[in-house]
Amino acid sequence: MAPCDPSTKRSTCARRHRAVKGVRFAFFRSARNEISFRRSRLPGLAAGCPPESAQVRAIQSGLEEAEGEISEEALADSRVRTQTATGSAEAETDLEGADTGRVVERVSWKLTFTRKR
Repeated sequence: MAPCDPSTKRSTCARRHRAVKGVRFAFFRSARNEISFRRSRLPGLAAGCPPESAQVRAIQSGLEEAEGEISEEALADSRVRTQTATGSAEAETDLEGADTGRVVERVSWKLTFTRKR
């Protein structure tokens, strides 16, 4: 019996974005002019394109990887009504075993602070 030939399966899929609303995430000051989120699980995406194995679906991406920049000086200034902090990160996971390859996850977020008057 001959061994199977290694192969690569490629799928062309539409980019998927999702906005999470009505969910609470805790953040903290992680450095000067920087905020980070506590570890939290993001809601999963529905299976579809590309078809993903259980090993890929088990990877738990989160916001904690994406530190964000914020101006503490502007946040303390009562004349500044709103300020938006943004963060992003990219994480790579190499797969071995039944599945081989690399999974690249990208996470980005935006948090707007509005001063109440």
